[in-house]
Amino acid sequence: MSINSVVSADTLESGAVRAGAGATWLGHPRGMFLVAFVEMWERFSYWGLVGLLVLFLTASTDTGGWGWESGPALQLYSWYAGLAFALPAVGAWIANTLVSERRCVAAGGTVILCGHLLMAVAHLSHPESGTNAAETAIFLSGLGSVLLGTGLLKPAISSMVAGLYPEGGARRDEGFTWFFVAIYVGAAFGAIIVGYLGERVSWHYGFGAAAVAMALGMAAYLLKQREWLGDIGTTVPGSEPADTRPLGRMDWQRIGVVGAQGIFTILYAAAFYQMFGMLTLYSRDRLDRVIGGFEVPATWLQTVNLWSFFVCVPLLSLAWRRLARRQRNPSASYKLALGIASLAVGYSVLVAAEINSATTLPSVLWLIAAYVLFGLGDSLVWANQISLTSKLAPLRYRPLLVGGWYVCIGIGTWLTSYIGRLAEHYSFQMVFTQLAVSCALTALALAAMTPWLKRYMHGAEESNDG
Repeated sequence: MSINSVVSADTLESGAVRAGAGATWLGHPRGMFLVAFVEMWERFSYWGLVGLLVLFLTASTDTGGWGWESGPALQLYSWYAGLAFALPAVGAWIANTLVSERRCVAAGGTVILCGHLLMAVAHLSHPESGTNAAETAIFLSGLGSVLLGTGLLKPAISSMVAGLYPEGGARRDEGFTWFFVAIYVGAAFGAIIVGYLGERVSWHYGFGAAAVAMALGMAAYLLKQREWLGDIGTTVPGSEPADTRPLGRMDWQRIGVVGAQGIFTILYAAAFYQMFGMLTLYSRDRLDRVIGGFEVPATWLQTVNLWSFFVCVPLLSLAWRRLARRQRNPSASYKLALGIASLAVGYSVLVAAEINSATTLPSVLWLIAAYVLFGLGDSLVWANQISLTSKLAPLRYRPLLVGGWYVCIGIGTWLTSYIGRLAEHYSFQMVFTQLAVSCALTALALAAMTPWLKRYMHGAEESNDG
């Protein structure tokens, strides 16, 4: 899911929104499946790229990589991934005030496609001879293009999903569930296909596969958008009459809770997104990745948390539903604390791996177990935090505050390199121990604060007006 997924009530009630809700598939507007298809391929390309990036940068020049030290590679990754979460906040403003959502999606997807193509062709003519300034500039320009395109596409496409369900309610929630499924399917197969091609065949084939994926999504969108989406996303929401009611004391207190949750989210992201940085290098250089005679590509391990997410989400949804019927459903703050605690246990597993493998390489099964816990943490955090933020935010500030939540994820991701680089000076065991203890203490602090935070939510979690 992405920011700006909640559009204004005026927009949802307009005839322009209803115009795209004609034909349906499986009880949902077929336009929802079109935008989900585009987002699936966008996530395919993003996860494929981010999974390869640190491996490519640190690979020797003999294999076509750049031969960087781990520190600079982790730093570039953290800047890239951090901005990938933060820039959609700017894209949300553009889609809400300057350019229609449909145009943002078309422009963003095209720029992403061009970026992947630039990365695929950089120094392709002599991949084993290192890089020169021009080739480096082409690659980094491609990386920057993917960032800009992501900033434009993601908030607009999520807002269009909301616009397809003017009635709101459970049907819209189910529509977003389908949208989430597309996101995670694309991410999983992106890591598997792009990762395998990049690691085992050629880095350029990996980056090229990401470009092909984005081309498929954009071709479908450009061919079918008018027929399947009607007028949805063709107006600029900011042109609609705005709610000018001044914010009251309760509004500001709810916004304060959003800010407090954001601080804990930064800490969560800083630990979780080591998966694409330090933990990717750890899996490549430190683990025995052979299972049944087959060496598992390091990028494939990045999908374990996704498969865990697929399993955990329906089970947790069932549990929350049953607890809600007994009026015992935990607050989203408690769920965030549990998500951070899951990371603490995951890093504890890696500490145990190091302790029990002092003289041999640790088995990859240790990391798989840790990533299963990461997936559990993700299933406790993402949807619950976005939902809570949208409930706490005043209507006209929802896109801004949900966008701010993604900025917090971006800040946390940006911090990953500073944590990951500690492994250059200390042992992995020490860094894992520090992360496990930090996550455990953070989870305990948030759990202790939750009753106080709930008081300042003023019943937002229990009401249906959010």
